[in-house]
Amino acid sequence: MTAPAAPANKRLILCADDFAVHASASQGIAQLAAQGRLSATSAMVLSPRWAQDVALLRDLRDHLDVGLHLDWTSSFALQRGHGLSLPRAMWRSLLGGFD
Repeated sequence: MTAPAAPANKRLILCADDFAVHASASQGIAQLAAQGRLSATSAMVLSPRWAQDVALLRDLRDHLDVGLHLDWTSSFALQRGHGLSLPRAMWRSLLGGFD
């Protein structure tokens, strides 16, 4: 038995998580996108690196989709007054506290 052929219009979307979490992640994501190896990235805009690292994406606008990384538990999100620590978020989730 042979496997059915995949439709010609199907694409694989590859998204790299955590752009701006630290310099090497941002640089690696930008390099992979410039090589055409990534379709998208999620940006951690609360990161102190965001304002600097976003420049790496400027020339990739037509080649890379950029979305917002929902960030409740990083240290920089907590420092800005957003979210919860990971253990606290896990407890709230377990107890049904995210209404």
